[in-house]
Amino acid sequence: MDAQARRVNCSSVKNAIEIAWNPRAEQTLKSQAFDFLNQLRSEPQGWQICFSLALRDPKPSEVVRHVSLDIVNNAIEAGYLGDQDMILLRDNILAYMQNTYGAAGSSNVQLDPVSIQNKITQTVTNLFTALYANHWISFFHDILNLTVTTGSTSRNNVAGVMLYLRILVSVHDDIADVLLPRSPEEQKRDNDLKDLIRHRDTAMIASSWHEILEQWRSRDDSIVKLCLATIGKWVTWTEISLAVNDSLLSLLFEYLNSQQYKDGNEPLQERKEAAIEAFIDILSKKMSASDKLELVDVLKVDEAVALLVGSRELAEMRSTANYDTDLAEGVAKLVNNVVCDIVKALDSPQSNDSVSQRGSSQLKTFLPHVLHFLSDEYDEICSTVIPCLTDLLTLLRKKAKSGNTLASESSAMLPLILDVVISKTKYDGTSSWGQDDAQTDEAEFQELRKRLHVLQKAVAAVDETMYIEKIRNVVVSTFDKFQSQTGQLDWRDLELAMHEMELFGELGYRHGGLYSKTKPVPLAAEQLIGMMFKLVETDVASFSHPAVQLQYMIICERYYSFFEANPQLIARVLDSFVRLVHHDNIKVRLRSWYLFHRFVKHVRQHTGSIAETVIQSLNDLLPINAELPEETSENDNEDMSSTENDQSAAARFNSQLYLYETIGCVCSARSISVDNQILLIRSVNHPLFSDLEAHLDQAKAGDKRAILQVHHIIMALGTLARGFSDNMPATSSPITSPPARVISEEFARSAEAILVALEGLRSSFDVREAARFAFSRLLNVLGSQILPQLPRWIDGLLSERSTKDEMALFMKLLDQVVFGFKSEIYDILNTLLTPFLQRVFAGIAEPVAGTDDEIQLTELKREYLAFLLVILNNGLESVLVSEANQIVFPTVISTIEHLTRDITDFQTAKLAFSVLSRMVFTWGGPDLQLQSRAIEDGNAFYGSPQPKLPGFDRFMMNTFSRTCWAIPSNPNFDPKDAQGKQVLGEAAALQKAIYTKTGQEYLTWLRDAELSGMGMDNGTIDEYLRALCTSDTKEFQQFFKDLVLRSTRYEYGIVQDIQRHNLSELIQPHSNIMAQTASPPLPAADPAPPEPDDYMSMTITEPTKSGEKETYTQRRIRKQREAEARSRPKSKAELAAAADAARDDALSTALPNTSKGFQMMAKLGFKAGTALGAATNPNARTEPLHISVKEDRGGVGMQNERKRKFREEAEGVEKRRKAEEGDYRERVGREREEKRVEGMFWGAMKVLEGIEQPEGGDKVPPKQVNVLWRGLVRERCEKERERRARYDLHQSLSRSAAYEDPEEDEHDRQALGNEVEEVEEEDGELEEFLGLEGKERLRRLVEYLRQKHHYCFWCKFRYKDEKMEGCPGLEEDDHD
Repeated sequence: MDAQARRVNCSSVKNAIEIAWNPRAEQTLKSQAFDFLNQLRSEPQGWQICFSLALRDPKPSEVVRHVSLDIVNNAIEAGYLGDQDMILLRDNILAYMQNTYGAAGSSNVQLDPVSIQNKITQTVTNLFTALYANHWISFFHDILNLTVTTGSTSRNNVAGVMLYLRILVSVHDDIADVLLPRSPEEQKRDNDLKDLIRHRDTAMIASSWHEILEQWRSRDDSIVKLCLATIGKWVTWTEISLAVNDSLLSLLFEYLNSQQYKDGNEPLQERKEAAIEAFIDILSKKMSASDKLELVDVLKVDEAVALLVGSRELAEMRSTANYDTDLAEGVAKLVNNVVCDIVKALDSPQSNDSVSQRGSSQLKTFLPHVLHFLSDEYDEICSTVIPCLTDLLTLLRKKAKSGNTLASESSAMLPLILDVVISKTKYDGTSSWGQDDAQTDEAEFQELRKRLHVLQKAVAAVDETMYIEKIRNVVVSTFDKFQSQTGQLDWRDLELAMHEMELFGELGYRHGGLYSKTKPVPLAAEQLIGMMFKLVETDVASFSHPAVQLQYMIICERYYSFFEANPQLIARVLDSFVRLVHHDNIKVRLRSWYLFHRFVKHVRQHTGSIAETVIQSLNDLLPINAELPEETSENDNEDMSSTENDQSAAARFNSQLYLYETIGCVCSARSISVDNQILLIRSVNHPLFSDLEAHLDQAKAGDKRAILQVHHIIMALGTLARGFSDNMPATSSPITSPPARVISEEFARSAEAILVALEGLRSSFDVREAARFAFSRLLNVLGSQILPQLPRWIDGLLSERSTKDEMALFMKLLDQVVFGFKSEIYDILNTLLTPFLQRVFAGIAEPVAGTDDEIQLTELKREYLAFLLVILNNGLESVLVSEANQIVFPTVISTIEHLTRDITDFQTAKLAFSVLSRMVFTWGGPDLQLQSRAIEDGNAFYGSPQPKLPGFDRFMMNTFSRTCWAIPSNPNFDPKDAQGKQVLGEAAALQKAIYTKTGQEYLTWLRDAELSGMGMDNGTIDEYLRALCTSDTKEFQQFFKDLVLRSTRYEYGIVQDIQRHNLSELIQPHSNIMAQTASPPLPAADPAPPEPDDYMSMTITEPTKSGEKETYTQRRIRKQREAEARSRPKSKAELAAAADAARDDALSTALPNTSKGFQMMAKLGFKAGTALGAATNPNARTEPLHISVKEDRGGVGMQNERKRKFREEAEGVEKRRKAEEGDYRERVGREREEKRVEGMFWGAMKVLEGIEQPEGGDKVPPKQVNVLWRGLVRERCEKERERRARYDLHQSLSRSAAYEDPEEDEHDRQALGNEVEEVEEEDGELEEFLGLEGKERLRRLVEYLRQKHHYCFWCKFRYKDEKMEGCPGLEEDDHD
């Protein structure tokens, strides 16, 4: 390339970079500039221009050089440069560094900015990776030569030394940073490079470090700090003895003991921090247990820590404002890492007597330092040493039963640890409880308390007796002091004692509760009972501080079983509760209402004698005063604190509802006569009735506050009923029983009042919401008396303004009514079903606007199908085909068929197939005695179908059977989709169900009509029918899925044949097969079009014949569908296509002369139709670069992702210049490593689960599962408990015994109604294990797998015996 062309090209690149970086440049020009630069990156020779531009003289702007070097680095990484190009680049950049940073130029040449130095360092590192093995053997010698000046032998060139150290750090990060992910090829390359460095240059490099430190230790702290950081990185993979010697230790201790001052007042803490980081890095080197302990002694870490802890900054200033928290946190980190290493060495399989003695001695030395930092008033410093304490306590627990020295010494360690943990759990003297400006500090302190609680449980696991005695002394002594000082005690001391008492209860309840009839009460439970007596007797509730009062209520509510066993104390506690529910502090008052309700709910049966007193004491809190929410902007809502939100008018009313529920609980005590119960209920209900009547007319007139008042009153009436009875319809329990009839009649008056309000205000969403809430609560107390009111409830709750979400929620309640009163509801349901379903169909047919509306529609569809299942499974199926509901039954069948074809919602489709299967089992008649010979003997006769509805057998074959092929025939269906497979399984189960009811007739129908009509060849038909006859349901489901999957791979043309044949042609209209029977007619099969149907409209309409005038109904439906099509949000593909079209249109249009960009270029001499740049260049472009869209996922540039990275790189130069590279890398690397370790931990748990509990094995309770993988079971159980709530109603509505879905895992079967494994609330052993660091948990899992099962997690292989021959070792690094 000649010089003239190079200058032109450099100028073009320079202009493009400056335009792309300029934030004020026109967007069109910036886009063109980015496209040009990205094309330049993809050009194999583009790096030459950029390299010349980056290093030329005079130097261009910083951003131009930065981007140019980035393009060069991209070319090296992409492999565009051959060996000769690499060598040429090496020579040029080495010459540049010698001229700029070496002996010749560093003194009189301006150095590059930091960002450019970083880019040059990256380029040199890339060249090192490519050339060091063969073409740049002298790499480190060449770079090291930059550190000396002319005529000198010492490392006295500042610029060269800094660049040399930067390059060493960059080389380490590129080939040895364990946090960076690498491919196997890259890992092998890096290992080879490390071996070469160790062989060739390690000694020289280590010697250079000592020379640099000796030269600059008292002259330039920045060089010394960078050198120490470099040593810390390199020592992790090189010979440690080359770097660590007496000279280095002398320097480190000199820095630790530094008392020099800047400007006469500030010590040079940077030196101490650099020395601490060096200690941490050196100690992080992996080595054997004995070597690690020896290293701790060699480095004299104990002396270093003692020196730092006793320094002026950490000792004299600890309780002052000048306390250096950063330095303290650094020392705490060093102590934590050392103790973790000691514990790991003691717990290592390689540990012997010598290691144990040395480790125990070092533990004694460092434990005081650990406790020193644990007790620090700053929570950040305290948290730093918690990991090492967790490891230590885990080790002590493991060794507790052994007789070694460590176990005997634990008796001295544990009390010290527990004392400090308890003292740290206490609020400090500067804390202010309950103030709004301290909410963040309070949340952080409570989080620290949780971590400290884990430590306490670990102590208890090692020595439970000592722990019990220690906590008892703290609690009892504090209560005694409170009693003796007549309440004059620091609230922090009292709150601490009560907090410890609350946590101690976990140990007391661990063995089944406080009281046991079959075995002696455990010591912890016995002590907790004594503490509870002390709590009540000393009248702690009279203490004035809110934190103590709240803690008192929490303890009483949590350990209510104590009061059940000692009912004589309940009245005294309730008296305290009644006083606290009137508290002046709004936070305490609202919280106490909830705790009061919880406590009374547990002890309700012991409150009969004081029920009237309790209710009277609450009368002043019961009046409802609705407050309209303040009008606030969206930004105001975002800025509102959680405290303000919790104390809003809505939050206060929600808390007030707990009082009504409390009164309901008190009234329901069995010791109260029915007459007195009625009087108590009326004393609360009548004021609400009067208030409702007073506001009803105003609400009807549109008064917003009156409407809100009606809403609140309805909610209160429903909540009162909820508190009175927990009885569920159609359930029997020895604990709960239906209320007396006269009680139900009293609550029926509440229902009547709510219905009157609902009928007058049915257009109000708030009133409908409150009425639906009250309806669900009144079910428990009204029982079957609610059935006569059911039409009015439906009419009010399902108004024309009801949303889909409202309909779905009410259908859930209606499911409960049908299930609870199935023996009494038939007549009412028969009357209501048609109008009710018509409203549901109207809701489903409404157009969808937005994502929320789509979610509500999906939920409504599923609840509709669930409602049909409830009817079919509770012996009410005849109501669907009764004379009164014949008109709606065809639409019911049509909607179900439509939903089975919806590939956008597999869960709904699966549920729809379940409904069809249930219909087959309900109306198909008895199962026929079938034999496998039926497929071979066409004349075999094993009985005729006997459907309960005449003609239903033909209807199943004509309609239901063909529906099974609708989803596979959809060209957008993916048979590999997991949920799609489940739908196919349901479809296969439906076919199997039809076969069990119709037998040979179904086989004949399939052979002669259905399968042959789809274009299936005879061989496949025979295979299909044979599988249907000879396989059980589970086997046939798998066959059907495999068949559909094979067809998509063109092994069979089944799906393609189905798609070629219009499915609507196969589903022929059939005559009314039951027209002459007493039973209602079934609908004709609904034609299935080849494209997915519009499921939004579920009505069946006759097509308009040609020449006939379109009716009003048909026109309305057509316009509705057209409106839906217009309002439908565009898909990503459609949006992308529109964007491409707009881009192509813009690029095909020349830049108009009215454009500001055109005018700017015109001022610089540009003319339309000419090229940019010099006019003498014959090859200059006259048109912009054309865009070539790359559809694949490879190639240089990586399309949009590379564009994004490049744009960020160009625009972020200033930010990167100010970034502290070391801190950022450490944080990101740590987070990445924690995430990686956590992922491997969960993978190891799954491996262990598969070994210890293989698929199909007997399930065991979670507490009996190995704690190493118990967390996996616990997580599943918690997820199942959440999912179980919505399926509780259908637990008794199981499907046919013959049906099983092989794709359903145990969780799915549990959610559909089987037993769900309960999650055990307290599991101290698991909490302690999960409290460990991720690396420690993974280490224990890996060791257990090796020792117990001879399985290497890193090899992914299970060996024959304990020798595990062929496994490289225990650690991950051994498997590199």
